[in-house]
Amino acid sequence: MLAAIVLAVTAWFIIGAVTNEAYGWATYRSYLFDTRIATAALHTLALTVLAMLIGVVLGATLAVMRMSPNPVLRGVAWGYLWVFRGTPVYVQLVFWGLLGSLYQSINVGFTEVDLSGMLKNAFILAVLGLGLNEAAYLAEIIRAGITSVPEGQSEASTALGMSWLMTCDTASISSPRAAMSVATSSRSFPARKASSVSWRWLCERSECRTPTL
Repeated sequence: MLAAIVLAVTAWFIIGAVTNEAYGWATYRSYLFDTRIATAALHTLALTVLAMLIGVVLGATLAVMRMSPNPVLRGVAWGYLWVFRGTPVYVQLVFWGLLGSLYQSINVGFTEVDLSGMLKNAFILAVLGLGLNEAAYLAEIIRAGITSVPEGQSEASTALGMSWLMTCDTASISSPRAAMSVATSSRSFPARKASSVSWRWLCERSECRTPTL
């Protein structure tokens, strides 16, 4: 009975929306097939994929650092997570958008690397900002998956003579991989929503140019 009511209400809403001229469906159709919409969608997907790649690689590294017996590695990872998880992503994008004003080049001793061209590219800045932000959240997801592994597996790896790093790779990370993949894939939704506005947002604050995909 409840399913029939839900179905009837849904059908009533859809039919009402389709026949209501106030929605202006012709305008929607004209914009839906506009090349600018397709270009923006490609930018959004590219930003999401690149940001998630950076987030997964850096997040796994940070998760291992957080569980390291070395206090320096643990402290650096904790500070990174505290900063990037404790500030809104748009505040972080403000910083990355102004990075070109703070640094024009980097002196590495034997040479000076010019950064002015790269830091004027809003696409690169958006990928960097979103990727570093995602890494902080994915690090905790991966660390939670690692800590869910029974202690006996780590003890067995130690008994076999494996190092701490090899134990993390073979026992701690491989076992909960299926569970971590579900939580990791769910992070793609907020990343995609943030990427959809970050491109235009950064363009308004830097001398951006259209990237070549």
